[in-house]
Amino acid sequence: ARIEGHVQADDLHKDDPRLHRVLSSEVPLSSEARVRVGALKQRVIALVANALDGYSNNPKLTAQLLVETADTLTHRWFAEDDGNLTSPEIMTCELRCMLSAYLVATAGAHV
Repeated sequence: ARIEGHVQADDLHKDDPRLHRVLSSEVPLSSEARVRVGALKQRVIALVANALDGYSNNPKLTAQLLVETADTLTHRWFAEDDGNLTSPEIMTCELRCMLSAYLVATAGAHV
């Protein structure tokens, strides 16, 4: 349940994967946009870390790994592979399973 909102963000990418692919690979970000995107990512990481407080001994690291992994895999799948590997629903399910397994495996494991 903790990762559901982040995984559902895949929906934002599947509406028009071709447009997203062009925008993310062909259109350079201005320095202002790069700063905004970085700030947004840090805000998401902070929100996830806050949700993990009391669940993980290192919520910031766990949050960063969850957010970066989901973001990277989502962009790789939609932008580089044209979404042809599998359906968005299966990709979302696989991502949810992978991130959930990470959370279970690392719960309380960090010192």
